[in-house]
Amino acid sequence: AGALGGRPGLLLLGGTGSVCYGRNHAGGTWRAGGWGHFLDDAGSAYALGLAAMIAVTRAADGRGQPTALTAVVREALALRDLREIYFKVHHEGISRTETAALAPRIVALAGDNDAVANKILEQGAVGLVEMVLAVARRLGLDRPELALTGGLITNAARYRQQFLACLAERLPGFTLVHEGFAPVFGAVMLACQMVTGRPPAPEFLEKLRRSALAVNLQA
Repeated sequence: AGALGGRPGLLLLGGTGSVCYGRNHAGGTWRAGGWGHFLDDAGSAYALGLAAMIAVTRAADGRGQPTALTAVVREALALRDLREIYFKVHHEGISRTETAALAPRIVALAGDNDAVANKILEQGAVGLVEMVLAVARRLGLDRPELALTGGLITNAARYRQQFLACLAERLPGFTLVHEGFAPVFGAVMLACQMVTGRPPAPEFLEKLRRSALAVNLQA
């Protein structure tokens, strides 16, 4: 509600986890993803980090390409030898947050033309696109507005552009929305709609926008 100013459309969250949520003009809603890191979280920072660890073990075996990710993973996990990753993962345990923290390093290496890092980002972007397409099709949104949130997708410019380019091929009618409200103001919009029985009027939204600006200035 906040990201789209109360309008129908889609919101994609790409952070430590991932999920896409949408609403159409009839009020129907649908969600794809958000099943948690053991089952899904496609294209999330966690998924990228896990893919990096898998890639370096494949490279160590000779099953995959050599990659600068090997040094990154060893440093991040404090491994003297890559073979220690087995004990680290299966016995000591690596948290979801620690795994997700590898994502910015993967993006950086992709920018340095590491082929394996680039492939991981490409696969992650496809995973995010799949969620958006699933929600758009379910809700009958051929030309939806799309808002983005989450630390990974909003801060990693290279990854965001890969995702947007891939989505443009599959859903060319979408429009990316940049200027939305914070979630708390989305809650205000939903409360207004529950009380009045109709979407917030333009005058109400303008007042809300001025309030949002005032709060930001005070902060």
